[in-house]
Amino acid sequence: MYYIYNPADTDTEGMGGAMKTQEQKTAEAQITEELVSLISGESGEDVRWNGSTSDLLEIVRIAYMQSTVCNEDGRSCTFRELVTAACAVTHVRMPHNIYAVAARAANRKGLRNASFLKRYMRCPALFRKYVVR
Repeated sequence: MYYIYNPADTDTEGMGGAMKTQEQKTAEAQITEELVSLISGESGEDVRWNGSTSDLLEIVRIAYMQSTVCNEDGRSCTFRELVTAACAVTHVRMPHNIYAVAARAANRKGLRNASFLKRYMRCPALFRKYVVR
Protein backbone atom coordinates (compact mmCIF):
# COMPACT_ATOMS: atom_id res chain seq x y z
CA MET A 1 0.00 0.00 0.00
CA TYR A 2 1.30 3.43 -0.94
CA TYR A 3 -0.13 6.79 0.00
CA ILE A 4 0.62 10.50 -0.30
CA TYR A 5 1.73 12.51 2.70
CA ASN A 6 1.06 16.21 2.18
CA PRO A 7 3.04 18.29 4.64
CA ALA A 8 1.71 21.72 5.57
CA ASP A 9 4.92 23.20 4.21
CA THR A 10 4.23 24.87 0.86
CA ASP A 11 7.57 26.55 0.20
CA THR A 12 8.45 27.25 -3.39
CA GLU A 13 11.49 25.27 -4.40
CA GLY A 14 13.89 26.41 -7.09
CA MET A 15 14.13 24.35 -10.22
CA GLY A 16 17.40 24.94 -11.95
CA GLY A 17 17.50 28.45 -10.53
CA ALA A 18 13.97 29.27 -11.73
CA MET A 19 10.84 29.28 -9.64
CA LYS A 20 8.27 26.60 -10.37
CA THR A 21 5.00 27.90 -11.64
CA GLN A 22 1.79 27.05 -9.87
CA GLU A 23 0.65 25.19 -12.98
CA GLN A 24 3.76 23.01 -12.88
CA LYS A 25 3.32 22.26 -9.16
CA THR A 26 -0.30 21.29 -9.77
CA ALA A 27 0.69 19.02 -12.67
CA GLU A 28 3.37 17.33 -10.55
CA ALA A 29 0.89 16.74 -7.73
CA GLN A 30 -1.67 15.27 -10.15
CA ILE A 31 0.95 12.98 -11.71
CA THR A 32 1.95 11.81 -8.23
CA GLU A 33 -1.67 11.07 -7.31
CA GLU A 34 -2.23 9.09 -10.51
CA LEU A 35 0.97 7.09 -10.01
CA VAL A 36 0.11 6.25 -6.40
CA SER A 37 -3.36 5.18 -7.49
CA LEU A 38 -1.80 2.98 -10.16
CA ILE A 39 0.85 1.26 -8.00
CA SER A 40 -1.50 0.83 -5.05
CA GLY A 41 -3.78 -1.28 -7.22
CA GLU A 42 -6.85 0.72 -6.25
CA SER A 43 -8.63 -0.24 -9.46
CA GLY A 44 -8.05 -3.94 -8.89
CA GLU A 45 -7.54 -4.44 -12.62
CA ASP A 46 -4.59 -5.81 -14.55
CA VAL A 47 -2.94 -2.81 -16.24
CA ARG A 48 -0.29 -2.41 -18.91
CA TRP A 49 1.85 0.60 -19.75
CA ASN A 50 1.41 1.62 -23.38
CA GLY A 51 3.96 4.45 -23.37
CA SER A 52 7.74 4.38 -23.34
CA THR A 53 9.81 3.16 -20.41
CA SER A 54 11.42 6.62 -20.32
CA ASP A 55 8.03 8.24 -19.76
CA LEU A 56 7.20 5.81 -16.96
CA LEU A 57 10.50 6.46 -15.21
CA GLU A 58 10.07 10.21 -15.61
CA ILE A 59 6.66 9.93 -13.93
CA VAL A 60 8.20 7.97 -11.09
CA ARG A 61 11.00 10.55 -10.79
CA ILE A 62 8.43 13.36 -10.55
CA ALA A 63 6.61 11.50 -7.78
CA TYR A 64 9.87 10.73 -5.98
CA MET A 65 10.99 14.36 -6.13
CA GLN A 66 7.72 15.40 -4.47
CA SER A 67 8.86 13.45 -1.36
CA THR A 68 5.25 12.75 -0.50
CA VAL A 69 4.87 9.08 -1.48
CA CYS A 70 5.09 6.84 1.57
CA ASN A 71 5.05 3.08 2.00
CA GLU A 72 3.04 1.09 4.56
CA ASP A 73 5.69 1.79 7.23
CA GLY A 74 5.18 5.54 6.89
CA ARG A 75 8.62 6.09 5.38
CA SER A 76 9.20 8.01 2.18
CA CYS A 77 9.67 5.60 -0.70
CA THR A 78 13.05 5.32 -2.35
CA PHE A 79 13.34 5.89 -6.06
CA ARG A 80 14.21 2.23 -6.66
CA GLU A 81 11.19 1.10 -4.61
CA LEU A 82 8.84 3.25 -6.68
CA VAL A 83 10.38 2.11 -9.97
CA THR A 84 10.15 -1.54 -8.93
CA ALA A 85 6.49 -1.15 -7.97
CA ALA A 86 5.59 0.78 -11.13
CA CYS A 87 7.36 -1.68 -13.43
CA ALA A 88 5.80 -4.68 -11.70
CA VAL A 89 2.26 -3.30 -11.86
CA THR A 90 2.50 -2.17 -15.48
CA HIS A 91 4.45 -5.20 -16.76
CA VAL A 92 7.40 -3.12 -17.97
CA ARG A 93 10.93 -4.53 -17.90
CA MET A 94 12.99 -2.50 -15.43
CA PRO A 95 16.07 -0.92 -17.05
CA HIS A 96 19.49 -1.74 -15.59
CA ASN A 97 20.33 1.90 -14.84
CA ILE A 98 17.05 3.45 -13.74
CA TYR A 99 18.71 6.70 -12.66
CA ALA A 100 20.24 7.41 -16.07
CA VAL A 101 17.01 6.64 -17.93
CA ALA A 102 14.98 8.91 -15.62
CA ALA A 103 17.50 11.76 -15.81
CA ARG A 104 17.67 11.57 -19.61
CA ALA A 105 13.88 11.55 -19.82
CA ALA A 106 13.48 14.57 -17.57
CA ASN A 107 16.05 16.56 -19.57
CA ARG A 108 14.41 16.09 -22.96
CA LYS A 109 13.99 19.36 -24.76
CA GLY A 110 12.47 20.67 -27.94
CA LEU A 111 9.10 20.55 -29.59
CA ARG A 112 9.21 16.97 -30.78
CA ASN A 113 11.04 15.61 -27.75
CA ALA A 114 9.33 17.36 -24.83
CA SER A 115 9.42 15.87 -21.35
CA PHE A 116 6.39 14.01 -20.02
CA LEU A 117 5.70 16.86 -17.58
CA LYS A 118 5.50 19.44 -20.38
CA ARG A 119 3.23 17.17 -22.44
CA TYR A 120 1.07 16.43 -19.38
CA MET A 121 0.66 20.15 -18.72
CA ARG A 122 -0.72 20.50 -22.27
CA CYS A 123 -2.94 17.39 -22.04
CA PRO A 124 -3.83 16.15 -18.50
CA ALA A 125 -5.44 12.98 -19.90
CA LEU A 126 -2.02 11.80 -21.14
CA PHE A 127 -1.33 9.56 -18.13
CA ARG A 128 -4.62 7.69 -18.52
CA LYS A 129 -3.98 7.37 -22.26
CA TYR A 130 -0.85 5.29 -21.59
CA VAL A 131 -2.47 2.99 -19.02
CA VAL A 132 -4.29 0.14 -20.76
CA ARG A 133 -6.74 -1.77 -18.59
